[in-house]
Amino acid sequence: MDSGRPDIRVLGRRAAAASLRFLASSLATFLVILFMAGLPLLISAKDARVEIDPERVLAAARGFLASALDGTLRTFKIGRTAWDLREIYPKFLSVSFLYTAIPGAAGILLGTVAGAAARSRRRGTLDRLTDLALGTPDFLLILAVQLGAVWILDTLGIDLSLGGNSRLALLPLSVMGVYPFFLARRCAAEASREAETSDYIAFARAKGLPEGWILRRHLGAAVIPRLEAELPVIVSFMQGSLFITERAFALPGMARLLFDSAFSGQRKHMMWTIYQYDHVVLSLTGLAVSGLLVFAALRLGLGAARKVLTRE
Repeated sequence: MDSGRPDIRVLGRRAAAASLRFLASSLATFLVILFMAGLPLLISAKDARVEIDPERVLAAARGFLASALDGTLRTFKIGRTAWDLREIYPKFLSVSFLYTAIPGAAGILLGTVAGAAARSRRRGTLDRLTDLALGTPDFLLILAVQLGAVWILDTLGIDLSLGGNSRLALLPLSVMGVYPFFLARRCAAEASREAETSDYIAFARAKGLPEGWILRRHLGAAVIPRLEAELPVIVSFMQGSLFITERAFALPGMARLLFDSAFSGQRKHMMWTIYQYDHVVLSLTGLAVSGLLVFAALRLGLGAARKVLTRE
């Protein structure tokens, strides 16, 4: 007799298939990281000739895997100083995660509210400003935010830090939140305007249902799926912005660590003698893990918001 519950065997097969897809995609991502980290080693100069030497990349990858398996992969160098990976990486990974997840969540939330508020208006100045912001390079956004902060500090005397020794400052958070805010606003505005002219909205209003109920149930059901579809774009763009933001604001994150230590050492040596392949692989892996965690957190947040809005 069918009790209305899903078959445990079906759920098991789905879980197994999802696990296999995750493992396959993780393995493919790691292989790409091994290759990307070896790109500086791919080209070599011998006897005044430039040659492509894939064997050096394969040798570096084999060395990394051997060091990871035997437990000798514990330190990396910045200049002459050796750093313990077990102490540095968790801290830097947490910074990259926080500086992506916090502005991502805040930007999506505020952008969704702003976009839904524009559902009854045609495209106007704010929509053109949104398009301009989405097309502006990161370094220009950083410059604009810095100039705005200086003006605020000089004219209003407002402290932009979140606390005395807190490393979470509003300047880099604001920069990282620009893209998710404007993309969420554009998605929410477009989805809300489409829903506003739909038959089910007109039917709900004809029944005399409260406007707040209509906004939560119908517009929420139209906006959240659009945001979920754009979430990979938001996270990938923010991951790219980390390279500029962490460097510009001296944040101790994975992207800055990659820049500072990949080619560290005594500058009199040739490039391939100071290039730390193992550390580059770990840094790129850390960035991938951070992006995956951010995506999972934002995806769960959107799913919870959809259930709250639509009561489904």
